[in-house]
Amino acid sequence: MGQSASNPTPVGPTHPIGTYRVSELAEELKVFLGEAFPSVWVAGELQRIRLSPSGHLYFELVEKGDHDHIVGRLEGVLFRRDLERVRRLLRRSGQDLVEGREVRCRGAVDVFAAGGRLQLVVREIDPVFSLGMLERRRRELVAELAAAGLFDRNRALALPALPLRVGLVTSVGSAAYHDFMSSLEASGYGFQVVLAATPVQGQGAEVRVAAALSSLRGAEIACAVLVRGGGARSDLQVFDSRVVAEAIARAPFPVLTGLGHEIDQSIADLVAHTSVKTPTMAAELLVDRLEKAEARIRELERALDRGARLPIARSRLYAAGLEHRLRLATDRVAACARRLEEVRMRTANGARGCIRAARHRTRETGARLGRAAPRALERRRPLGEALTRRIAERVEARLRLEDGRVRALERLAAELRPERTLARGFSITRAHDGTLLRDVRQTAPGERITTELAQGRLTSTIDGHDGRTAPGKDGA
Repeated sequence: MGQSASNPTPVGPTHPIGTYRVSELAEELKVFLGEAFPSVWVAGELQRIRLSPSGHLYFELVEKGDHDHIVGRLEGVLFRRDLERVRRLLRRSGQDLVEGREVRCRGAVDVFAAGGRLQLVVREIDPVFSLGMLERRRRELVAELAAAGLFDRNRALALPALPLRVGLVTSVGSAAYHDFMSSLEASGYGFQVVLAATPVQGQGAEVRVAAALSSLRGAEIACAVLVRGGGARSDLQVFDSRVVAEAIARAPFPVLTGLGHEIDQSIADLVAHTSVKTPTMAAELLVDRLEKAEARIRELERALDRGARLPIARSRLYAAGLEHRLRLATDRVAACARRLEEVRMRTANGARGCIRAARHRTRETGARLGRAAPRALERRRPLGEALTRRIAERVEARLRLEDGRVRALERLAAELRPERTLARGFSITRAHDGTLLRDVRQTAPGERITTELAQGRLTSTIDGHDGRTAPGKDGA
């Protein structure tokens, strides 16, 4: 064990006998403690982790009492030859050596003479212990948050149908930042992103994340999105903290999380309004919400269009029916006018023929009477004169009757002339070659047509087969 305390080696002519040199006492303590604690298990929380240029990992193991007051502290070291082996073992269960992690270490107690400090030279770390402590703390925090009514608080907030103004909490320039922003930009929608940049892992990250969420109050955002990239399970420790969970639950806006873990679910995910696995999925959730809103708007537009087109279509059918009946009426009027003109002409021709025949018969009768019986005529002159008068009276009466009928037919024909029909508001439309138009299919868009009215003509250009035309210059 070395020299005993009762017989120390003299340190020189200026030091009295029985006095230790510093290095000698440190060596005595090192040997004593090494024999007393060659291999010991120590549990504590990792703090002040630092990697030396030589590859050794230095840290502190602390024990906390009430209100997180430190009641014990021990310096520790993992030499390079053991560090990689321990890290490989921890990574198999998704863990790493991070500050705040509760660990159970096996090592030897040593005294570092040059530094004048006691330290634990760690050879092994129990991964099961760390997982158990994390799960116990996690369950305790979940129970406390549930008792405080914080699990459904943020979820009760309404996520707007058009979340275009979004708050983003993440490390600026990180893969999570670029994945999220790229997905929004690729959507083509006009998103506005209010960035609250903050580290999302490492010492003090819990407080910084909570402060970043708080900084978005008053930014008039539709929601906030908390994202980070993938990593070890230990990277979720920040999002299993009370301060982050309470910041999410008490936020005045919906908070979405995309923390890059396909399997694990953090407490932040549990208290958030909506949680997804990755930053890209968080962006896709917002884009999908806008796409659904746009689809609903398009469906409403189609419904309005259908609702507006139906009355128009019905009106067009009704107008087409009226136009068809008007064409039939116009054709009937024209046919009647033609028949009346034919009747008038036949009646006039017949009357004139009757008059000519009667006059011819009268002249022949007179001639025969004059030739055959001049004396009898003389004797019966009074009778002949009377007969002549009666014949003349009958002929004149017949002529007056026929003339009255002709005049009545002329008046009826005059009433039914196309000019009078036009004067009553009807019109006659002809193509550019003079063809009478009875069907819109006789025309084509851009063709010029002429409409004859009671007073003058109109020249028009066909816009389409819906009955509307663009008026041209007034005709004769």
